[in-house]
Parts: sequence; C-alpha cells; structure tokens
Amino acid sequence: MSFYDISECRKDIKRFIDIHSLRPEINHWTIHGLVGTLVASLAPNLATNANGGSLRSLTALVSIFVESSRVDDVMKALSSLENVTDTYEVTGEFDIISVVSARDIHEFRDILKNRILRISGVKSTVTSIVLNPHNGFLH
Repeated sequence: MSFYDISECRKDIKRFIDIHSLRPEINHWTIHGLVGTLVASLAPNLATNANGGSLRSLTALVSIFVESSRVDDVMKALSSLENVTDTYEVTGEFDIISVVSARDIHEFRDILKNRILRISGVKSTVTSIVLNPHNGFLH
C-alpha cells in the first residue's frame, strides 16, 4: 500500500486555491471543505479491533450554526446520534461544536449529510478533520 506523497497533496491543495481565485463566487468555506476532505482521504484506514472489524479512525470537529430558538433541541438531537461523541454549546462564531467519529470519510459524509444537516434548526456547518491529535481529549 502506498501513501499519498506530500508534494502531490500540495499540488492538489494549490489547485483548489487556484479554483477559488479563478471563481471568486465559490465560497471559501467550500474550498476549505474540499481541502479537508482531500486531507482526510490521504491516510488509509488501517485500524482494526480484536475481531478484525474496523474501528472509527476519522475524527471531525463539526461547528454548527443553529436557529437561536432551537439550540436546546439541536443539542438533544446531536447527543442522541451514535457517532457524535461530544457536543458543546459554545460562544463565538458558532452555536454548537460536536465531535464526530467515523470509520472513513464516506461514513462521515453520510453522517453529516443525512443526519446532522437534517436536524431541524441546523442552518449550516463548518467541519475540521482531525489530522493528528497531539494531546487533550482527542488523544
């Protein structure tokens, strides 16, 4: 199995940046998401449990914009999702930050698209894929 060469990764990221400079109508968060998806797909999912089954090896921080009157309802709905390991109501730019775990980028996409974004009151999300936890609660 070969790993994605870092120089190829830099070229792909530069292509996304070039797309944004040529098409400024494309939201910079869209480009951010594309780069995050690219980076998350770089590392192969090699983790297995004692039975040979796949472990959840992708961790994402999902920052969520919520209708102000629906924060409690959204918190409750997020907390009931199996792949959401932590949920925090926060101050600042976002209303809620959730820690989501998945086997791979495909499962994460499904969780985001078909579960989180379908919760009534969720307006939009910004996702950061954890590349390498150095310390703290994700380590």
